[in-house]
Amino acid sequence: MANYRPVTNGVELAALSKRYRNCSRRYFDALMSGEHAFGEFTCGENAVILSFDRSQGFWVIAGIHSYNNGAVPAAISVAAYQFAASHGMLDRKVRDRRDKSLEALRRLSGRHFDWDV
Repeated sequence: MANYRPVTNGVELAALSKRYRNCSRRYFDALMSGEHAFGEFTCGENAVILSFDRSQGFWVIAGIHSYNNGAVPAAISVAAYQFAASHGMLDRKVRDRRDKSLEALRRLSGRHFDWDV
């Protein structure tokens, strides 16, 4: 069963960042201004951070992050994107997350390139 818990303030963001050992705490200003949002998504035994961006005027999934920004298992990635889409969240494209080499390129390049061709 999937569960989602949104981050609603800076204290929760700092705790999430500490628990996952990643840089999400650097988004404090964007979180408080409403340009970025975070939440913790759990599905079975797996948990990840969902990151959302609104800099283009609408909410888009900015990323899915695991502990220490490591690789996100394909099954939870697909479940998280499906969960977000079922709640009206946009993504640029539906991706096949099973290809580990494309996932590595996507993580390394951030938003600079589109590896979903």
